[in-house]
Amino acid sequence: MPLREVNEMPRCVSCGILMPTDEIEKQHDGHTILVCSEKCFRIYRTYVYPNTAPIPPRPAPPTDVSLCPPPNTPRRTAATGH
Repeated sequence: MPLREVNEMPRCVSCGILMPTDEIEKQHDGHTILVCSEKCFRIYRTYVYPNTAPIPPRPAPPTDVSLCPPPNTPRRTAATGH
C-alpha cells in the first residue's frame, strides 16, 4: 500500500483518529463508513449514530382555520379576569 499524505488519510467515524493504513470499511444504514476497529464500529452503531442521525421532519401544523382564533381577538389574562 502506498504511503499517503496526512491530509489524504481518512478519520475513523467513531473516535476520529487518523488511519494511515488498515481502515475497515463497514456498511451501515445504506452507507459505507470507515472505522479503525470492530470496537469503534460497535460504539458507532450503538452510541454515535443514534445520537447524530438526522431527525425526521415534524408533521405540518393543521390547516383547518376553524381551529385558529380570529385575528385581533383579545386574550384573556388573569389580571383583567376577562
